[in-house]
Amino acid sequence: MLVDDPREGINKAEIKEVMDMIVEKNIFTPNVGDLVENVEAKIVVIDTTEFDLAV
Repeated sequence: MLVDDPREGINKAEIKEVMDMIVEKNIFTPNVGDLVENVEAKIVVIDTTEFDLAV
């Protein structure tokens, strides 16, 4: 599951709490069966710098 634009300052405990609820309530049903456990969580930050190459 992917969450776009997570709240700034979110912490590990909050992430785990929500992930546990998703598994417990089976909110999302993937094509291969029920979710059974949390595996990992990541916050990916992408920094983009644009360059105007027109002269």
